[in-house]
Amino acid sequence: MKKIYLSFSMLFLALSAFCQDIDYTLYAQWSSADSTWESTTRRTNSFDSGNLVMVLAEYLYPDSSNWHPFQRTINEYNNDQTVSETRSESWNTGSSSWEILSRTIYSYYSTGFILSEVGENRINDAWIPLEKAENNYDSDNILIEKLFSNWDTLSNDWLFSHKYQYSYYPDGKLANVITEKFLNSQWVHHDEMNYSYTDFGKIAETAESLNIANDGSISGTRTRYIYDDSENLISKVRESIFQPTQDWRPVLQYNYSNNTDGSVQSFIRQVNMGIDSLYWINFGRLSYFYLSPNFVQQPEPFSFALFPNPVSDEFHIQIDEITKPVFYKVVNMEGKTVISGSFNSANKSVNTSGIAAGFYLIEIRNGEKAGFAKFVKE
Repeated sequence: MKKIYLSFSMLFLALSAFCQDIDYTLYAQWSSADSTWESTTRRTNSFDSGNLVMVLAEYLYPDSSNWHPFQRTINEYNNDQTVSETRSESWNTGSSSWEILSRTIYSYYSTGFILSEVGENRINDAWIPLEKAENNYDSDNILIEKLFSNWDTLSNDWLFSHKYQYSYYPDGKLANVITEKFLNSQWVHHDEMNYSYTDFGKIAETAESLNIANDGSISGTRTRYIYDDSENLISKVRESIFQPTQDWRPVLQYNYSNNTDGSVQSFIRQVNMGIDSLYWINFGRLSYFYLSPNFVQQPEPFSFALFPNPVSDEFHIQIDEITKPVFYKVVNMEGKTVISGSFNSANKSVNTSGIAAGFYLIEIRNGEKAGFAKFVKE
């Protein structure tokens, strides 16, 4: 079944919601014939009043210097700056026009957290429901469950598909995610992802699908994260259990190059083709190009303080002069708003326990003014 939220390739992009961040990304494949990188895909971000409104994907024909459109994602926003709809379109080369493929419609709790995401396909000029995701939070607004349903055309109703259940360490960091599938009218355990962290609070390892057979043999996969002395991610290694010897063997790795401000410059994906020894083969490279070289920018005349950074389970906003109400939103690396709301005082605490570790962007609108900042969730 087609997934309509964001295409898989979009997961490799650090999309920005603000014009101070990424201008475009460039994907290249490794050519073993001449040992060079060949650019194949470019994704360009477009902005309006600080909001990410469109991501245009283009491809490059072999032996050609011209970029050709093939896909774009368009965001629409509510008055409080939360995303109301994300629409996916493809380029029709025959008619030289854009055709709507699908959309995701967002609804929110009064707290500003996402309630549901409903995916629909565009078929014969009509919107057909496809998939729905609903978020459940505890009394502290911490995400504890994400429930997925598929649209059943026979019953004309939503039917449960699967769900994610989240648990956390006492310090608020994500501990594990359990996946259950709905089979024969009951929930059945399917998979589990466990998280561990470094001494400085960043993800050290994720382990999933760890199973012990009756003979004691283990199967599963894990991802290890490696950082430099400045706590910047420099390598991510995907490993699996090698059955004959029951030890961990690397399968994939991502090697990162970072700018001096800590933002990612590029990463190279490599595949291990060796068995008894490592034999890494270049596969792909993604490069990031920024509109501004600054890691954090807060345009004048409006500025605010955000602390601490990195963030654990909450951060604080402090503003010298406010125009009531003040609106804010936090956007993840897929360009989705994960937290939003408003406040009427000079100080505001924002709970981030319900979001995963990684880079985020926050926009604060104070009357006609806007301020922006990037922060790291540990």
